[in-house]
Amino acid sequence: MTFILQIDNTTVIQTRSTSVLEACLQVKNITSFFCYHPALSLEGNCRMCLVEIDKMAKPQTACCLPVQNNMKIFTNSPLVKKAKENIMEFLLMNHPLDCPVCDQGNECDLQDHSIVFGSIKSRFHFKKKSVKNKYYGPLIKTIMNRCINCTRCVRFNTEILNMPSIGNLNRGKHAEIGIFTKYKISQNINSGNIIDICPVGALTSKPYAFKARSWELKQTPSLDIFDSIGSNITIESSKNEILRIVPRYNELINDFWINDRIRFCLDSFKTKRLLTPVYKSATKKIKKTYWRFSSKITNKFLNNFFNKKILINFESNLDLSTLITLKAIELNRNFRIKYSPLTRNLKTFSSMFLFNSFVKIKNADLYFLIGVNPKFEMNSLYLKMIKKTQLTQIKTFIYGFNSFLSLNSNHLGYNLNVLKNIFYGNTIFCKFLQESNLPLFLINSKFYTRIDSHNFFFILNILISRASFIDKNTALISSIHNSANQVSSLFLGFNPIKKFFNYQITYSLLNTIKNLPASKILFTQRPQNLYNISNTFLSFPSSIFVEKYSQYINSDGLLQKSIPCYKPLGDSRKDTKVLNKIFNTYNYSYGSISQALKTLKPQASQNSSIFKNLFSGSFKYFIIFNGFLIPQLLNFYKTHEILKNSYVVSQYSKMFNKSLKNFYF
Repeated sequence: MTFILQIDNTTVIQTRSTSVLEACLQVKNITSFFCYHPALSLEGNCRMCLVEIDKMAKPQTACCLPVQNNMKIFTNSPLVKKAKENIMEFLLMNHPLDCPVCDQGNECDLQDHSIVFGSIKSRFHFKKKSVKNKYYGPLIKTIMNRCINCTRCVRFNTEILNMPSIGNLNRGKHAEIGIFTKYKISQNINSGNIIDICPVGALTSKPYAFKARSWELKQTPSLDIFDSIGSNITIESSKNEILRIVPRYNELINDFWINDRIRFCLDSFKTKRLLTPVYKSATKKIKKTYWRFSSKITNKFLNNFFNKKILINFESNLDLSTLITLKAIELNRNFRIKYSPLTRNLKTFSSMFLFNSFVKIKNADLYFLIGVNPKFEMNSLYLKMIKKTQLTQIKTFIYGFNSFLSLNSNHLGYNLNVLKNIFYGNTIFCKFLQESNLPLFLINSKFYTRIDSHNFFFILNILISRASFIDKNTALISSIHNSANQVSSLFLGFNPIKKFFNYQITYSLLNTIKNLPASKILFTQRPQNLYNISNTFLSFPSSIFVEKYSQYINSDGLLQKSIPCYKPLGDSRKDTKVLNKIFNTYNYSYGSISQALKTLKPQASQNSSIFKNLFSGSFKYFIIFNGFLIPQLLNFYKTHEILKNSYVVSQYSKMFNKSLKNFYF
């Protein structure tokens, strides 16, 4: 249906039914508001979005009023201005006059609207209301005297997190925002988002307190590399120091939200960094050296041991250009390159290791979680699942570790023998699956490493064939990964390694000291300062993602870019420059990133079909090994070496381990 509106003598055509406020925002006739947020439900309790409607005696709230055909809307009439001035006088009646020391300065909606609709003097000469500050965790600072009761934080916890822990207490002039349950806000991994949605200075960040003003900060678009979806973020820095990380809106990926792991890990970017090349002398002492000397030694060793066993080992958290350089080294220098820990026995198309369904998550009518916890492993997906559950009451079945998710979920069991009951139709899940039009199977990429993975996926394909789904070309099995560029590693065809053999030389790009092979000579390349590796001969410093231009392919196959905030610290360099210097790969040019992917990726991933069966045919013997499905992420805040060096994140990690069950609430 088409609606023809007239907003301040401007004709506007709306093709769908929206509110008057959204129609005004589309034509940039912005009306003032506090309680409205595009991702939250409508409240209309701030009354600042008042507009005048033709043939209506009183001003109307624009956020709650739907548009109608031939409606005439006035946003700047004298009646509207006078009404907003009265509302602002009520809001400022109990508000403290502490704007010079408020961290919300220059970002405060109340401050902006008071310039337009505020009065130069106050008619209120009585004692102001005072509200006791609440404890919202170690990282959220509360000054509740500034609260205007817009209830954005209440609706965020109720609607987005499905965790109704705070609410509007008392009535009348005694109304205030407070906690009314035993669960704390800090026990949720998305609690920091209430800092962003608060329109005033009632909720601010404790680590950012009194450090800088918003007009002094340099804003740089970047990505969250600690998960596989790559949530869009904005890094705000001043004088080569990162002071704040806030979410960047992306409807397909993370909407308006990010988790607390990336938000509060600022202190880890410059902690325990390796800033110069170091080597181990004959007396086994760590000494600093120069790039020219260290690169010559490495080239000498690689040339002398060219025909012997040389292993290049790396993790899939590297950026895409570094992975392409490693692929070029593998093809041109005949080195053995392995990454750890990733999938094994992967002989299918790229559609099997891509997530495939992030765009279609809203259309699914049944969720089946197999050994996966989306709250920790893909948090942006989990928030979308909560929103879908609240709108449609979609059913979620969990097979494996019971994650205690805030979903309409049924736990089928831990043991792998539960598959037998599912296969023969002895569970309630089979009834919902048969009636489902578009079920979504979420599995962890760790399942590819199982010895019985062939039989396991064969059972899943049989279960999918029993569903009456509409689109046969829709990918129903979606893999959830745990590292930033794991999909890129699979695209390029790197083979994972499970056991290390005796190698003469190992060149390691691992960020951790685990899974290192036993070799005579070990070269390491990492940003962190790890001197406690016994067999390390030489270590090269590399820059991190906030110091270099990098690209990543997320779980849904989207290529995303990250821009550097400042120059690399000390004498650290980009991973590609270090590899080019040591392995002499300057002549291996593949053009742009897209051209390199087309040239280097294996033939198996060049098929563009959305969904292919992992295994065709049948097996004579069905062997599923008994055991329990455990979560892949045992600690959400310790998934990367950079996070382990953050003092703030370590405090959250202690709370995580102390009350683990509450985190699943």
